[in-house]
Amino acid sequence: MRPSSLLAVRNGETIELTPREVSMLRLLHDHSGEPVTRDAFLDTCWGLNYFPDSRTLDQHIFLLRKKIELDPTNPKIIQSVRAVCYRYPA
Repeated sequence: MRPSSLLAVRNGETIELTPREVSMLRLLHDHSGEPVTRDAFLDTCWGLNYFPDSRTLDQHIFLLRKKIELDPTNPKIIQSVRAVCYRYPA
């Protein structure tokens, strides 16, 4: 991933990302192996004063998985952590 250009490359294929998607991936990467809470995502990627509906983060994760996962129904890059939120495996 090249954050300055908002691009990622998977198997030679270039994937265009939004600034928020880059922010989400950076947060997960910075906490590799650790669960990242919903509040941490919202504070870091949306800002402290952002109050989205309860599904905003999940919808963004769903769309990001469709872009970067080989099989979005069986994610390897952005894993769900029951009762916490999401994790990027170490």
